[in-house]
Amino acid sequence: MIATLNPGKLILPFFALLALTLISACQKDTVDPIYLPEVGHQAISFTHKFNPADYEEGKRIVVEEFSVAIENSGQVRRTYFMSNPDSAEVYAISFFDPGSSTTEWAQNPERQILADSLAQLAVEPVTAQQYTLELAHDSN
Repeated sequence: MIATLNPGKLILPFFALLALTLISACQKDTVDPIYLPEVGHQAISFTHKFNPADYEEGKRIVVEEFSVAIENSGQVRRTYFMSNPDSAEVYAISFFDPGSSTTEWAQNPERQILADSLAQLAVEPVTAQQYTLELAHDSN
């Protein structure tokens, strides 16, 4: 006798396997929620102006090495890095979670070492300005 498959009998095991897969996926460790700045949070903007010949190295330090220093600081922040090769500038704006401190960051030893290394590549000292977020606006 030849066995035949009954599609109706395969549906229940399929849905059971699907349900177990979904439950398992939902129970796995989740990534920490992403910090999104809110009204009233503090922000600091940093404008780095480099010698044109040193622009790429300066940009690399600002974007890559400062990202590591921020991570190592343990502060909860969101930072946007922007660059303009035509003017040899790198701009960063960092939003600070209320549990993080702009003063603590300014005094961070790892930040200071990076700032000192950038001074040799810069046309002028970095410009830093502190702000308070007034509105976060998204549009579709």
